[in-house]
This record gives sequence, structure tokens and C-alpha cells, in this order.
Amino acid sequence: MNARNFMIAALLLLAGCMRSEDSGKLAPSCQQLCEISLLQLMAAPDQYEGKEISIVGYLGIYNHVLALYPTETQYRIIDVSSSVGFRVPAARQSTFVDSGIYRYVRVKGVFSSKFRGFDAKRLGDFVAVSALNVVTPIADADREKDFGVEAEFLDK
Repeated sequence: MNARNFMIAALLLLAGCMRSEDSGKLAPSCQQLCEISLLQLMAAPDQYEGKEISIVGYLGIYNHVLALYPTETQYRIIDVSSSVGFRVPAARQSTFVDSGIYRYVRVKGVFSSKFRGFDAKRLGDFVAVSALNVVTPIADADREKDFGVEAEFLDK
């Protein structure tokens, strides 16, 4: 290994070992409402305990439990460990089912990581929900158009 490669490796190692002052803290936007992804929630569910969060996911029912999954695929393969349940009254759940079941939705509500389902595998639950809106996924035509732009850029 030459000296240049050694220096790059050493700098990367040091950068990885350095601890940021802000690590472990909630983002500044989380004082009122935390707009996060399900992946961020998966990384640190306890960090959002009792906070109002806004996340997008695929709404589905498995084993009589209404839950939000990161993707439709994760719902279909029953990846319960990446889901967020709904611990709200049954009458309220039925309105969610009517408005967004088996679709991508944005949910705003208070999150709790303390109750993780009867099998203790879920990320947690929404204990109160203030909004649930259907989100329009990217159309196939738009995906192809975006891919064409990227492919054109790569050819240059």
C-alpha cells in the first residue's frame, strides 16, 4: 500500500471514529412535528417516543392488525419488524381502512415505541393519529423519463 492510500484509509478511519456533537439528538424540526422516513424510525425508534411524527408508508392489514410498512413488498413478505401499528379505537381504524388501505399514505400521529405488538416485533405504534392522506406514487411514465435523463447524462 503506498503512502497516499494509507493516508486516505487513516483519514476515513478517523472520520468514522469521530462523534458528532449532534448525534443522538432529534433534528431541530422535531420540536413540533418530526417529518421522518420509516428508515429513520427503524434506526432509532426510542428517540421518537411520545413525539408527533409524519411518515409515508404502505398501509396494510396482517393478522387483524392495521399497520404501516416501508413498502408494499415489505407488507407482502410480512416484514412485521419494519412496521408501525395503530393503537387507536376500532371505529377510528375503520375510517383509515376506508380511506387508504393497501395504498401509500402519509400518517401524522403520536408514536410510541413502548408497545411493539403482541409478538414484540413491530417498531411501535401510533397511539394517536391526527391525519392520514393517500400519497400518489410516481407514475411509470415519470420513472422512465427520469431514467432516460440519467442514461443520457451517463453517455456524455
